[in-house]
Amino acid sequence: KWFFCENYNENFPYADRETILKRLESYIKGVLTFVQTQYPGVIYAWDVVNEIVDEGDFRKSIWTKTVGNDFFIKAFEYARKYV
Repeated sequence: KWFFCENYNENFPYADRETILKRLESYIKGVLTFVQTQYPGVIYAWDVVNEIVDEGDFRKSIWTKTVGNDFFIKAFEYARKYV
């Protein structure tokens, strides 16, 4: 939960959408850059999002609560940007 809160502190309220999106991009960039640098050519596929649909609708999650139903689109955009 701390990832989604102001100052990365779970005792604080949730950060705003733009802050969470910046964190998401930074995280994806960091992971992809690390793996591509340390283990070039090893990873050939990435699971960018997982289990976002439940009974025909978006699964209720901290992502949908803080960013909205389009969070997965941004995740794919960031992954494509840094892969």
